[in-house]
Amino acid sequence: MNDQNLEEPSRYVDIKNCDYIVDSDYPNHSSLEPRYSRNPKWNKIFSLSFLDGQRSHPLLRAFYIPYFTDYFCKYVDYNLLQSATINERLIRRKKKVMLKKA
Repeated sequence: MNDQNLEEPSRYVDIKNCDYIVDSDYPNHSSLEPRYSRNPKWNKIFSLSFLDGQRSHPLLRAFYIPYFTDYFCKYVDYNLLQSATINERLIRRKKKVMLKKA
């Protein structure tokens, strides 16, 4: 993002270079946005419930009404994921640094 709230493609990196990612786990995902939270290559280390605006009643998204809000509002998991191979990558990086110093 930038100060114009526009997508900034130059800021993207290959997912293989990421140690951590944040993923919202929507049940109706598209093939363009994989469900990383369900991928065994990633470990969920923290999760919060996040209001799913598209599947929740508009009035109850804005105002809490006991029973009705719980029934008519839907939530998705907002997850912090850690790469399952992070330890291997950290060891490789450390070896590279040590070789450069030698």
